[in-house]
Amino acid sequence: MSSCTTVEDSLINRGTTDLCQTIHRVVGLPELLFIIFSSLKRADLARAARVCQLWSSVALDQLWECIPDIDHLIELYSPLKRDVYGLLHFEDVSNGGHWDKFWARACRVRKVSQCEEEYGPDVIPHLLRQIKNSGSGKTFLPNLREICFIVWFSEAQTLSIFSLIPSGLEALTLECDEDFGSSTLLKLNKALAKSSVERLKVLKLDNWSRESSEALKRTSCKNILHQQKFLECLHLSSPLKTEDVQNIGELLHLTELHLDHQGGKLREAFETIGKLFPNLQRIRLQGGTRKRTDIMVMEGLAPYHELREVTLWCARPQPVTAEAIRTLARYWPKLEELGFHPFDPASNLAGAPLAILEDVALAWPETLVRLSLVWDTSQEIPQATAVRWRFKQKVVLYMGYSVFHKDQVTPVAEFIAAACTALPYIFYLGPAWDDNSADCWKTVQKLVTKFFA
Repeated sequence: MSSCTTVEDSLINRGTTDLCQTIHRVVGLPELLFIIFSSLKRADLARAARVCQLWSSVALDQLWECIPDIDHLIELYSPLKRDVYGLLHFEDVSNGGHWDKFWARACRVRKVSQCEEEYGPDVIPHLLRQIKNSGSGKTFLPNLREICFIVWFSEAQTLSIFSLIPSGLEALTLECDEDFGSSTLLKLNKALAKSSVERLKVLKLDNWSRESSEALKRTSCKNILHQQKFLECLHLSSPLKTEDVQNIGELLHLTELHLDHQGGKLREAFETIGKLFPNLQRIRLQGGTRKRTDIMVMEGLAPYHELREVTLWCARPQPVTAEAIRTLARYWPKLEELGFHPFDPASNLAGAPLAILEDVALAWPETLVRLSLVWDTSQEIPQATAVRWRFKQKVVLYMGYSVFHKDQVTPVAEFIAAACTALPYIFYLGPAWDDNSADCWKTVQKLVTKFFA
C-alpha cells in the first residue's frame, strides 16, 4: 500500500514539475508577456521590470513607449534645476552623466505627449554632443514616432526642441503662441529636411498668428507639405484661401483634413479639396464668410461617396431641410458624423425643426454616431408614437447654440428618446447669456436617460 502511494506521489510531483516548467516557458515568451503587460498600470510595469532580465526588457519597453514629456528622461542622465527665468539647466555635468541608463530608456520612447519646457543652452545641445561622441546617431530619441511641440516665447527653445526630430517620425503636432508664425515654421521646415523626414502620416499645425499667415501659407507651409506625400491626417489652423489650398498640391493618401478657410466660395473650396485629396474620408472646415450659408455648399464633395465625416463651421448657417438631408444621404451613404453649426453664438440664429431628426435617422440609421446642428424647438414636435425611423447606433447629439423653450422640454425628450434605440448623449454648448436653454437641455438629457433606464 505504501509503495503504491509512493509511486502515485512521484507521478504527481513529476506532473507538477512538468506543468510548472511549461508555464515558466510560456510566460517567458516575449510576445505573450507583451500582451499581458499591455493591460498593466505604470506602477505594476515598474514592479514587473524588477522580476528578471526578460521581464525587465519587456516591461521597460512598455513603460517608456509613451511618456508625457522628456523631463524625467533627461533627469536620468543628470538632475535638472530651474533658473529665475524658468529655464531648465543641468545641475552638474562636469564629470558626465549616467549615459547608459539614459540611452537604454531613450531608445524605447515611441511617443512624447507634450514637449513644452524651455531648456537652457546647456541641455539638449549637450545631449546631442554625447550622442555624436558615442556614434549613436543624430537624435537622442532615435525610435520616436509621435511628438507634440508647444512653442511659447523662446527662439532658442524652438531651435533646440526641433533637433529632437528623427527620420522615422510619423506624427507631428506643433502648437504655437500668437507671437510666433512663419519664422517658427521655417525652422520646422529646415529641421524636417535636415532629419530627412519624408514619411509623416499626421501633421497638425495649430494656433498660428493670423498676422503672419500670408508668409506662413505661401512659403513654409507649402514647402513642408510638398515633402510629405504620405500624409494621412492634416490639420491647418492658419486661414487659407482656395488658391492657397491648390498650392498644397495633391496628397493621395490623405484621409482626414481640418482646415480654416478664408473668404467665401465655400462650394468651390469643397470642390478643390475633393480634387486634391481624392481619398478623403473626414473633413472639418471652418468658413470665414460672414454671409448666410446653406448646407448644400458641401455638395462640392458629392462625387466622394466614401466620406465618413463632413463638418462645417460658419458664421450664419441657414436652417437644414429634410430635402437637403435626403440629398446628402445619396452622396454619402456611409456617413458617421455630420456637423453644420456656427463658430460664434448669436441670439438671432434660425434653427431646423426638431422633426428633421427623424429624416437624419432615415438617411443614416446604421452608421451615424454624431450630429451637430442648430435646432428650433419652438416649432411643432412630432408625437413619440408617430416616430418610424430610429438611430441604430449610440448617437451624440450636439445642440450647439439651440435656443430652447421651457414648455417643450417633455415633448422634446420623448421625441428624441423615440428616435434612438440606444441612450443618446445630448451635448449643449450655448452662449453665456442663455442659461435657460442650457438648463432645458440638461433636463432633456435626464428625462431621456430615465426613458432608457
